[in-house]
Amino acid sequence: MVKIIAIDPGDTLGWVSTIKNKKVSFDDITCGKLENPLFSHIYLHLNTHQPNIVIVEYDPPLGGTAYTTHFEQLGVVKMWIEKSKASLVLQKASEKNQFKSLDREYGKMDPHILDALKHLLVYLRREGIEVD
Repeated sequence: MVKIIAIDPGDTLGWVSTIKNKKVSFDDITCGKLENPLFSHIYLHLNTHQPNIVIVEYDPPLGGTAYTTHFEQLGVVKMWIEKSKASLVLQKASEKNQFKSLDREYGKMDPHILDALKHLLVYLRREGIEVD
């Protein structure tokens, strides 16, 4: 069983997770967010879910605290990955735009969770996994 988690880093860290199968249903995807997460919260979250694949948006805003937060959170993810031997998949923020149509359907969802969902869908599409 291959567990996948996608993360949208920031002051509110959005995440979604699922099990990699030949076909994934939206019902099989869990999601949530960490508000102003401490590094230990991110590490413990990954340790609780034990994903085999971690997808992270890697296209930090330039300058300011968001820039620092993004890299610090990525560092925590990389530290956990080194310990766990999971795989890291980095995606540019623009890659999620191929699922921009979800904004209308899921517009009331937390935007960080929605961005994480889009990154998961990008990964699943690349892997040839059908989502219904």
